[in-house]
Amino acid sequence: MGLFGRTIDYGIKTTSVIQVHAKRKYGIGKVHGIGMREEQQDCFGISSVEMAHTKKNGLMMVLSDGMGGMQDGAAMSILTVSCCLQKYDECTDVSKIDLRDILRTANEYAVSYLDSQGIKYGGATALIAVIYNDCFKWASVGDSRIYISDKNGLVQLNRDHIYYMKLLERVKKGEISIEEANVDPQRDALTSFIGTRDSLEIECSDRFIPLKRKQAIIMASDGIYRTIGEDFLKKAFEVKLDSYIQTLEQKILYAGKKNQDNYTALVLRKM
Repeated sequence: MGLFGRTIDYGIKTTSVIQVHAKRKYGIGKVHGIGMREEQQDCFGISSVEMAHTKKNGLMMVLSDGMGGMQDGAAMSILTVSCCLQKYDECTDVSKIDLRDILRTANEYAVSYLDSQGIKYGGATALIAVIYNDCFKWASVGDSRIYISDKNGLVQLNRDHIYYMKLLERVKKGEISIEEANVDPQRDALTSFIGTRDSLEIECSDRFIPLKRKQAIIMASDGIYRTIGEDFLKKAFEVKLDSYIQTLEQKILYAGKKNQDNYTALVLRKM
């Protein structure tokens, strides 16, 4: 079933570090917890090590966060991750993989599921990273984030699909003030998500990006970055990976947020 049980992990607080391939020397770590919520609606998946060998050392990592307060959020995130990994398994040439098409397919499956259950509104975020020949490609929908961390600092690669971004556009046009944007009660609402019946907005890298030695890729649900911020995330490239993963979870737990959301982070580092 691949790394970490491949897709399903219902919030058991564990950390792991795995060397994907002896020649490629990638380390992978994960943090995954339920927080203070009644249900784990975050889900993640990593394609199997065996698949990495057959696909010339290609690897897919997927993270999905079910929309809080919506019906069947857990099912939607599981469906999203399962669909993405299935489409990756079916890909015969990773160098030509179409991540936008994978996310569109996941959205179609999600809408079909919602219709079959008589659910009007539900969804999940989706974040994909494919590692191939010392390069990576990514795609996202929603507000889960992908970062690159190295000696130059931390850079968020994707853009959040939230209403706040539209509010900022109105600020630029002089229609509202930044103060009004910052207190708008809908500012964190998702504007694109898996399960939408509207047009699906997708962020995606146009090409494979070289992954340099000691660079780290961080994939995080909002339960991570809204709790600890980005200052610690940027240290992913410089601290021993197992220590970094353990400290990352400790920071979530020690924050002691009474409403702590589900939290998930996947960290891949080229050794």
